[in-house]
This record gives sequence, C-alpha cells and structure tokens, in this order.
Amino acid sequence: MLKANRAVISKDVTRMSELIDALQKQLKESDTTDILSLDVIRKSEEIEKLARQVRDLVRG
Repeated sequence: MLKANRAVISKDVTRMSELIDALQKQLKESDTTDILSLDVIRKSEEIEKLARQVRDLVRG
C-alpha cells in the first residue's frame, strides 16, 4: 500500500517543503511581534493539513 501512495506522499512532502521555505522567508522579512498576517496563518494551516495527509498515507 505504501508503494501505491509513494507518488502522493512525495508530492505532498515537496509542497510542504516549499511552503515551509516561503513561510520562513516571510517571517524573517516581517515584524511578527504584534500580529501575524493572514498569509502566514494560511500557509501554516496548509502545512498542517499536508502533514496530516502524509501521516495518514504512511499509516495506511
């Protein structure tokens, strides 16, 4: 079953990596001491969603 999901897992992990890089860059460039932008929140939620999908696929 893991072999069947391998392509999906790889795609999701690549997308998570891209989002994490973008999020790190955005956090370094902006002042987040008072408020987080909506974009930061959306990216973090998408990362969380992808992580859950990968976890579920790996578990089978």
